[in-house]
Amino acid sequence: MIKFSFFLKFPLILASLVVGSLVVINLATNFFEFQQALVLAGLALVLSSLFIGFIMAAVTRKALTKFKKAIDLNLAGEVGSKIDFSSGDELGDLAKKFNQLADFIKTRGEEKANIESLFYDIGEGVMAVNLKEEIILFNRVAEEICQYKKKDIFGQNFSLFVKFFAADKINELTSFVSQAILKNQTQVLPKGVLLLTQTIEIPVAAVATPLKDPAGLTVGAIVVFRNITAEIEAERLKADLISIASHQLKTPLAEIKGLVELLTTEGEKLTQEQREYLADINNSAVRMLALVSDFLDVTRIEQEALNLKFQPVDLGQIVKKVYQDLLPTATGKNQQMTIETGVNLPKVAADPDKIREVAVNLIDNAIKYTPDKGKIEIRVRKVDNQVEFSVKDSGVAIPKSEQSKVFIRFAKIVNPKSQQQPGTGLGLYIVKQLTEKQRGQIRFESEEGKGTTFTVSFPLILPE
Repeated sequence: MIKFSFFLKFPLILASLVVGSLVVINLATNFFEFQQALVLAGLALVLSSLFIGFIMAAVTRKALTKFKKAIDLNLAGEVGSKIDFSSGDELGDLAKKFNQLADFIKTRGEEKANIESLFYDIGEGVMAVNLKEEIILFNRVAEEICQYKKKDIFGQNFSLFVKFFAADKINELTSFVSQAILKNQTQVLPKGVLLLTQTIEIPVAAVATPLKDPAGLTVGAIVVFRNITAEIEAERLKADLISIASHQLKTPLAEIKGLVELLTTEGEKLTQEQREYLADINNSAVRMLALVSDFLDVTRIEQEALNLKFQPVDLGQIVKKVYQDLLPTATGKNQQMTIETGVNLPKVAADPDKIREVAVNLIDNAIKYTPDKGKIEIRVRKVDNQVEFSVKDSGVAIPKSEQSKVFIRFAKIVNPKSQQQPGTGLGLYIVKQLTEKQRGQIRFESEEGKGTTFTVSFPLILPE
């Protein structure tokens, strides 16, 4: 009798690992028994596979449940929640990577929270925007100034809520934030107005700085702003005080000066010593009047109350008259002061009184800071589409370390090679302000051992 026999071995695999084998051994006496045994073996294989699949599904379901729980916890705010699962297969590797990601997110979240906490409690308004100019940070002071809560405007374009204007409340300057991003440069708004509604306005000073990521790429801008209402009020009170005091001083000083001049001219019986006393009183009154005039000018400049009277002006004629008035002072110091003016100079649009004040300040400064027997050259000429007025002296010059202070209020230039001159430090500040408010420009060059040259220029009156 023929006997059929077979030996079948099937590996049992669980989660990619071989965990055992299914062995089927059969000895059949005929072909029919052989077929039956083969069918039974296949059925056993199918059942084994189903069993193994069930086990695998259970293990996978358990792992996915833990994944879901960890994800839900992170989404609910428990950042850094991990998966309590380990195995040697792909699910185990995935759980390990997930836990590493959770640690990373938790660390970054803590860093972000620390930074936000720092900005939230800082004493100035802080707002950060992304490249779309959407608000991504808005601290407590910003909420107080702008009267918006962070939760109400977060993620929205800042310009819908925060609008910056110039001090005149006409020119909108909100784009200075965009310029910080586009130009990748800090933009400054020293004095502006934050308009919240048509009736609510807050004086502010603001700075917009590009916001960069760790790679140095610009990803937005951070805007720092503060309410300067108290500062403006303090400046106004100070200006009012100076104005009132100056006006109160100006009248009696003018009377003193007038009486001194009257006594000097009509006092026939005055002795020489008495005349010298009167001259000293007169000189002191003149200096005090000049000081009062400077204070009044500064007050008007800062309050935008200069009331300039523009008209066609012959710059050469005004400078020539100032030259003639101050020539005796220069001659008294044995200085050689000369003037050169062009012929038929075109006129400029300016206030003649303020132009004269500019000329007096520059020429008087040159006389003061030029030593005896020094040289002063004054020139008025047409250069391109401007008329230039320059004063060049052979004085001790301005040290490089002091040149940045030249046009600052109350700045006193220190030069160890020269005697300290009396003054308020307002002259050149006033000159710069008066020049620029008449659409002019001012510059200077100074080199020790050679002297200083100040140049102011004004645009010509264009033909209609």
